Amino acid sequence: MNLVRSIALSMMSGLMLGVLKGSSLVAILATVGLCIALIPLGVQVLRSGPTPGFRRVVGWSALMAGLLAAMYFLGQAG
Repeated sequence: MNLVRSIALSMMSGLMLGVLKGSSLVAILATVGLCIALIPLGVQVLRSGPTPGFRRVVGWSALMAGLLAAMYFLGQAG
């Protein structure tokens, strides 16, 4: 990790997490710093691994859509 990405990652320490903290300029800057630090790493990881097959992509997409629908209906049921 280079210096710029290290500094951007350290900006995340200023983010206050929790219930009802609200948005502020500090929170926005900390989140942008986290994105600057981690997006290039994520792209590098995605490019270095093997490409998944079509069946695997469709299978995982169907599973996620089913889980999302189940969570929605369970949430509506209370």
